[in-house]
Amino acid sequence: MAGEPAREGPERLLREHIEAATSRDFGAAVGVFAQGAVWDRSPVGQEVIEGRDAIRAFIEDWNAVFDDYVLGLEEFHDLGGGVTFVLMSQRGRPRTGGGFVEEPYAAVVLWEDGLIARVAVYPQLDDARAAAERIVRSR
Repeated sequence: MAGEPAREGPERLLREHIEAATSRDFGAAVGVFAQGAVWDRSPVGQEVIEGRDAIRAFIEDWNAVFDDYVLGLEEFHDLGGGVTFVLMSQRGRPRTGGGFVEEPYAAVVLWEDGLIARVAVYPQLDDARAAAERIVRSR
């Protein structure tokens, strides 16, 4: 947007992913992921998705549940060394009815060679922050 400072690196790429996923441009949405990327949803009791094609299928399936689906980036924290943690929001109107759904979630995103190598989803920003800090200390 005009008047906003230019964003560089991982934050810019994540914002591009969000914009593409929201507009249902799934090819562009997964373009920021490495071929062997992992989307780990086990911290919230769900599955681990492996590979860019499987991540794309997940994003497509998730979007298909909603009309007016919108992702948002609420907070972005770069700890360096390819480790970031973020607070995201998602909202939409389920196609089956029942009103509008809005849900925040946090994620740790690991970057390699300018692409997302791993995403781990957490229920709270503090959980994501603690996990990201453990990764930074272990590197």
